[in-house]
Amino acid sequence: MKKYILPIAIVLLCFNTHAQTERTIKSSVKKAIVYLQGAQLSSSENVMLPAGNSRLVFEGVSPHLQEASLQVSGKGSFVILETQYMLKYKEHLVTKSDGKYNRQISMIEDSLEENVYKKTDAENRYNTLELEKKMLMSNKTIKGESQKDSLPILQQGLDFLRERLNNIMAAELKISRELKRIQKSTTDLEQRKQDLLNLQNGISEEVADAQPVPQVVVSVFAEAATSAQLTLQYYIANASWTPFYELHGDGNTNMVQLKQLATIQQQSGLDWKDASIILSTATPNQNSIKPQLPIWYIYNQQVYYNEGLKNIPRAQNKQAYKSNQGAVSDNDKLETKDEVAAEDMSQYTTISQNILLTEFELKLKYNIPNDGQKHYVAIQNKDLPAKYFFSAVPKLDTKAFLMAQITGWEDLNLIPGNAKIYFDGNLAGTTAINPDITSDTMLLNMGRDNSFVIHKRRLKDESKERIIHDEVIKTYTYEVIIKNTKAISLNMRVEDQIPLVQVGLADVKVVLKDGDGAKYNELTGKLSWDYKLGAKESKKIVFSFEVHSPKGRVLAGL
Repeated sequence: MKKYILPIAIVLLCFNTHAQTERTIKSSVKKAIVYLQGAQLSSSENVMLPAGNSRLVFEGVSPHLQEASLQVSGKGSFVILETQYMLKYKEHLVTKSDGKYNRQISMIEDSLEENVYKKTDAENRYNTLELEKKMLMSNKTIKGESQKDSLPILQQGLDFLRERLNNIMAAELKISRELKRIQKSTTDLEQRKQDLLNLQNGISEEVADAQPVPQVVVSVFAEAATSAQLTLQYYIANASWTPFYELHGDGNTNMVQLKQLATIQQQSGLDWKDASIILSTATPNQNSIKPQLPIWYIYNQQVYYNEGLKNIPRAQNKQAYKSNQGAVSDNDKLETKDEVAAEDMSQYTTISQNILLTEFELKLKYNIPNDGQKHYVAIQNKDLPAKYFFSAVPKLDTKAFLMAQITGWEDLNLIPGNAKIYFDGNLAGTTAINPDITSDTMLLNMGRDNSFVIHKRRLKDESKERIIHDEVIKTYTYEVIIKNTKAISLNMRVEDQIPLVQVGLADVKVVLKDGDGAKYNELTGKLSWDYKLGAKESKKIVFSFEVHSPKGRVLAGL
């Protein structure tokens, strides 16, 4: 019989060596790639694996984890067999009749006994006041039954009664409130005592935290005991970052400092403590399927007109249609519609770009709590060459605006966002950054300026109307006066416009008669003048245009 002992021991040893072990690991967010909407969270943990199968249970993952995005990778001599996401509910704690709650029950009984004494004391004081009140009310002087009492004595007695009764009633009200509090405390203590007795006797169960615990369970196999590093990655939707900017102008230099910042928000269910943060311009949830062009056909369309030309195709009756245009209602017409300062985080940001996205990696660790609030970080600071000038649109506003025309912005990987404007250290206003332009220069609004006095008026003496044959020619003349109130020379651009003729009015035309040296854009009707105004210098601009139209035609918009 002894000869079988050794082989059996060896078999049992091998079985125990390769038996599955389970280990719970408390993980935390080590890295977060935050998208404009959503985030990819990563947790990386080092563990020692025994030989054989192991079941690693990772807790500390987000309850908003999207299971389809879960990825588990590792480094070491082991094999990842299976990955599973699950919610674990804490078990009920079943109590036994072992006297666990005796001390709490005893303390509650002491409090109940104390409440009895407090109640008795309060009731005694209340009864004493009631007795005093009855004695006062039965006094002969108060009742006016004493024949020896004079009217002044009676008046003094009534004053005393009034004052004393007020004091007694106030004291009784205070005692009534005290009795009510004692009664509520007694009721709560008795209920708590009964609950503890039920737990003591096993009649009820004490429930632990009912919230489920999200877990990622990873099954692995190792030939021999080894160290391993496992990394969990998954996507959540409850996070985002928003870009915004600060523009700092300096009147003494031809530069604009552009600060790119971001606000980060997250409600992942986890606090990100000492986490590496990467801000990405990617949009993971956006449809990434390239649209397919359908075959484009042309075909013969029969269009019918119901009034005067019933059931007659347009293609066959063009001449008839033209002769009856006046009889066609608006609803029958065809319509076509188109549709040496302190450093900030920007010193510790690395920007990388590929053909799909841009990433801003913050080199310092960050704490982003699970509060849904905005947390500010700086991404980059750049000094950009700028050409400053003032611009005015007298037709719409009598103030001038400081503009900065900057170059070199294309390499900054900017995305659209709002911006605060600072000039010479003072907040000057707000604007928007729109990098989705094809020009190599970007025009930035640096704020409103009150250094110019601007007036625009129509010169009625120069505006006139004349008729030549069947044509009416109206002349409109305007005057713009601009004065520089500063003691230095400033560059100024003035913008105005003349009207354009709406498509379809072939017999109407607008002619720029005198632009006073303006640059004229015939496609938009815009006029612009560039001047260098000296200190305290004024400039007058006079421009005029003519509108030619048939006699009897009424035009709107002038």
